[in-house]
Amino acid sequence: VSINLSGTCQVMFTDTTGDSFAAIGEFEQLGTKVKGTFRTETGDFRFLQGEMDSTKLLLSCFDGSHAFLFNATFEGDSLIGKFYSGKHYYANWVAHKTTSPRLRSADSISFTKTRETEFKFKFMTPDSQWVNFEDEAFKDKVKVVQILGSWCPNCRDESEFINKYISDFPNEKLVFVGLAFERKRDPQKVMNRIASYRKSLKLKYPIAYGGIANRDTAANVLGNLNGIFAFPTTLFIDKRNFIYKIHTGFDGPATSQFENYKKEFHETIEFLLNQK
Repeated sequence: VSINLSGTCQVMFTDTTGDSFAAIGEFEQLGTKVKGTFRTETGDFRFLQGEMDSTKLLLSCFDGSHAFLFNATFEGDSLIGKFYSGKHYYANWVAHKTTSPRLRSADSISFTKTRETEFKFKFMTPDSQWVNFEDEAFKDKVKVVQILGSWCPNCRDESEFINKYISDFPNEKLVFVGLAFERKRDPQKVMNRIASYRKSLKLKYPIAYGGIANRDTAANVLGNLNGIFAFPTTLFIDKRNFIYKIHTGFDGPATSQFENYKKEFHETIEFLLNQK
């Protein structure tokens, strides 16, 4: 094999509607075997594996519910190919090898429109319990809100990470809550789906229902934000119920940034817990 893909690429995906999004390709190649992932501003494509045959690349993964297929051909110094997700979605993509690929900072994409506005949170869980940050149980506590969907693979990765964090660093002054936006419209089916998601992952934190799974619904429900641009999105709320930071997407265990994410997550929570 004359071409070795090991390293990083700057990538641009463009779907059939003309919408585009940037990504960073992270790859390791040994002989003809290639593994890696694509990081985007909304998450990553998890663990991809495949082969480089002469000038042709083929990568795929299937996690039980999501099937991804990437193919591409080297043309000059570019990789040009197609990305297929399931039966119905595909996009064109172009990649260039570089040692300095870029994406926007995950902490800069969503933000509060007005700084000093108390964050309101009142949503119901599948067991008919209200989660209300104005209740005494949440007073003077740091809150972390995970905006998620049970259909979202990056959300599952983040849920497992949060669950492990709760086990490793229990703290009565720290509360985690999930807020799910789901694709089904029947209320009972939605609640059953959320309950099943929480049970299957053995989650130690409650998940409430936010609404239908789209970014506009999430942004409208949450109020004082410029928008929600990815599932998952994580909100860090201080003891006074003000939003301190919003992290868009999730760099999961398939990416080079997972350890950095964990470090920043720990540091953010420690900072909020130590605030007077």
